[in-house]
Amino acid sequence: MLPPEASKLLNELGFEWPEGNEDKVFNYGNRWMAYGGEMGGVVTTATDGANTALTNNQGDAMEAFQKSFTKTEGVDDVAKQLQFGSNLVGGCLFVIGVAIIALKIAFVVNLVITVIQIAMAIAAAIPTAGASLGWIPVARLLCKLALDMAINFAISKLLGG
Repeated sequence: MLPPEASKLLNELGFEWPEGNEDKVFNYGNRWMAYGGEMGGVVTTATDGANTALTNNQGDAMEAFQKSFTKTEGVDDVAKQLQFGSNLVGGCLFVIGVAIIALKIAFVVNLVITVIQIAMAIAAAIPTAGASLGWIPVARLLCKLALDMAINFAISKLLGG
């Protein structure tokens, strides 16, 4: 949670604090990866069972079973695709979690820099007869541009750019 002053500054710049909860995203990623690991065990068990059945039995039914088990979109193929897909989703969630953290860090860094620049401009207002206050809109604009760049960079990286 951000302090109210920081939230107000973000709102004035036209941004909202990234609402993503990286802890939940990492937790979901771990769950998907665990499911992928479980599916790996299922693939091994199913393959071992099918091989045992095929080794110990013969006939038309066993040939049909083998064709059904090993065909595209058969039991073996679907289980392997499920394992791969689960690991892929888990990995993508980890990347999204890292992107959320990176955006939050970029927001905090840019806010701190902007607040320091504004404080320096205010502190220099008396010696410069108020001329330094002209820097405040520039500092806000630079912060907005930096935050825009951070968001665009994160989006392009998530989309594979």
